[in-house]
Order: sequence, then C-alpha cells, then structure tokens
Amino acid sequence: MSAWIQVAGYADDLQVAYDHHKLGGPIASQRFWERYQRTIDSIIVYPESVALRPHGWRQKPIPRSVYSIFYGQREACKKGSSL
Repeated sequence: MSAWIQVAGYADDLQVAYDHHKLGGPIASQRFWERYQRTIDSIIVYPESVALRPHGWRQKPIPRSVYSIFYGQREACKKGSSL
C-alpha cells in the first residue's frame, strides 16, 4: 500500500495542466511532463520537504509552472501510528 494519497480530481487536473501545455506544442508538453515526473520523484524521496498545510495536505509546486501537486499521507503510514 502506498503511504501517500492523492486529492480527489487529481487525474482530471493533471490532464488539464498537460493539455494547457500542449497548446505550446509537443516540446512544451513534454517539458511539463518531465518537470511533473521530477516533482513526483522528489515527493517520493522527500515527502515531508514541504510544510503540512492546515487542511492536512502538502502542496509541492511543479517548477516553472503555475501548477502544484497536493498530497497527503495515509493514516496507517504516519510516523508513530499503529496498524
């Protein structure tokens, strides 16, 4: 089981962001996708690198983009919780 969960509508929002970058051509959309992947990789390695927001989610901006990835940690995987 993954320790991290996505907010509702995540896939739809990602598709909108990708489609927006496609307006700039295939290179623009490919670069966005690469920045997105690097951001995901960063979250996997350093999930607590951004502050926990009051609503319980973390927000990691995608570099050179107006988009961010919002994510949260599953209850059972939080430090100190019992399974």
